[in-house]
Order: sequence, then C-alpha cells, then structure tokens
Amino acid sequence: MFGTEPDQRACFHAQAHEAWNRLRAIVGDRNSILAECRRGEQSALQAYNRCLEKDNLPSVVRNLLVIQRNKISRSLNQIEAEIRGSLAHTSC
Repeated sequence: MFGTEPDQRACFHAQAHEAWNRLRAIVGDRNSILAECRRGEQSALQAYNRCLEKDNLPSVVRNLLVIQRNKISRSLNQIEAEIRGSLAHTSC
C-alpha cells in the first residue's frame, strides 16, 4: 500500500513481544507486564511520530495516523497510571 511493503521483521517482533507478555502473565509478574506494555506503547508512539513528520502523506492517511497515535498515547497514559498505582501499593 502506498508503494511500500510492511516490514516483516516488525511484525515478527510484535508477535514475539506479545508471546513474551502472555508468558509473563502466566507467571504472574504484573509489574514486569506493565513495564513491557509501556515499552511497547512508547515504541509504537515513536514510530507514529516519525511517520507523521513526513510532509508527503495524503491527508486521509495523516488523519488516520493521528487518530491511531492519539489512542496509543491514551493507552500509554493508562499504563503509566497503573504503574504509579502499583508502585504506591508496594511502597506501603
């Protein structure tokens, strides 16, 4: 689409990251899971921001990317709030 092919390495990396988080969920390490989720969302947010820096994006694509980036940003804020809440509970 738009003259490029998806990066297969990125797809594999995302699948491996998801599998790693599922494994951690089985083990039950909530703080590690939240930290990995935060890292993944930060990485996605950086990728979206890099794409949005390009001047040659069609407006319909740019608008869609902005919507998706904003959803990722909200998700990241929720994850960080969960982390702060977990830290507050463990420091008591």
